[in-house]
Amino acid sequence: LSIAVLGTGLMGLPMARRLIGAGFDVTVWNRDAAKSAPLLAEGARVAASAADAVRNRRRVRRHERSVLVAGPTRSDVREDGRAQ
Repeated sequence: LSIAVLGTGLMGLPMARRLIGAGFDVTVWNRDAAKSAPLLAEGARVAASAADAVRNRRRVRRHERSVLVAGPTRSDVREDGRAQ
């Protein structure tokens, strides 16, 4: 299973780490690329944009979940859940 984590701040960083540790294929993106850098060394792919992070991810609707907290990152994701 391939997972994209958009936002690697206080919540996203530990979530991504747990997913990587569990053996998932994880791609991460953050507005500040430096916050995603530690995950690269741990096995994640670092995307250049939110759109790149979710591109080519297989959508499995019944198992798909999104967590989008309030903040500036929301402007990088459209209302329909697709990255801009």
